[in-house]
Amino acid sequence: MRREPKPVPPVSHNGIRYEAPHWRAGLPLDPGEDALELAEEARMQATMVNALAQGGAVDLSPEWIQSTLLDAGHDPELVEKTVGKMVVHRKLQEALMTLATSVTQTASYGEESRSDRSPLGYATEDRLRPLLEKNGLTPKQIQTALSFLHRQKIQMLPEGERPSPQDGGYVVAFKESSQEPLWCVQVYETEYSSGFEKDDQEVFITHLAVEENTLRVTDESERTHIICLKTREVKRLPA
Repeated sequence: MRREPKPVPPVSHNGIRYEAPHWRAGLPLDPGEDALELAEEARMQATMVNALAQGGAVDLSPEWIQSTLLDAGHDPELVEKTVGKMVVHRKLQEALMTLATSVTQTASYGEESRSDRSPLGYATEDRLRPLLEKNGLTPKQIQTALSFLHRQKIQMLPEGERPSPQDGGYVVAFKESSQEPLWCVQVYETEYSSGFEKDDQEVFITHLAVEENTLRVTDESERTHIICLKTREVKRLPA
C-alpha cells in the first residue's frame, strides 16, 4: 500500500483560497455524501489540533469543541453537524467497548468472538442496536452510528480488499475572510488497471498555482489541468 501523499500548499487569489485536500484516505465517498463538507470537516480537525497544541485546560466536551470551532470562524451549521457526528461516534465506541467486555466475560457469541482481536468482528447490527438505544441515540443517530461502523470495518480489511481511496483530484475553494466553503470541483478521475492493487495506482494532486482567472493543477503523473475560476470548467493541457 502506498504512503499517504504530502499536503498540497494552498494558494489564494482575490480573497479566495484554493486547496487540494486528501481527506478520505482508505475510504470511498458514500452515496449522497458532500465532498465540500468533508473538506470543511478536515479543516475543522486542523483547528482542533492547533487548539490542543496551545495547551491549557481542555475537557474535550462537545460544548468546548463547538465553542472552539465557532470562535475560529467555521460555518455554524457545519459545526453543529460535525459535533453531532462526534457525539454519535463516541456513543458507538462506548457500545463497542460494552460489547467487547460482554464477549470477553461470557464468550456468548461463539468461536468467532474468541478468535477476533477486535470487537468489530462480532459487532453486528442486531447486537449493537440495543446498546446504542440504551446510550440514548435516536433512530436517525443509530443509522449514522451503523454507517460509522461500516467505515471502521472497511479500514480493518486486508490490503487488496479495501475500496480504493477516493481522492479523485478534488479542489476546494474557501472564502478567506470567513473560511466559508464555496465550491468543490473534481479535476480528474483515477483509472485503474486490472491485476494491480488500486491503492498503488492512486494519483494525487501535487501543486496548485493561480494564473490570471485560472487555477493550474498538477498531479503525480505530471499531468496539468486548468480550472476556469469563473465557470469552474476543467480542461486538461496537452503533454
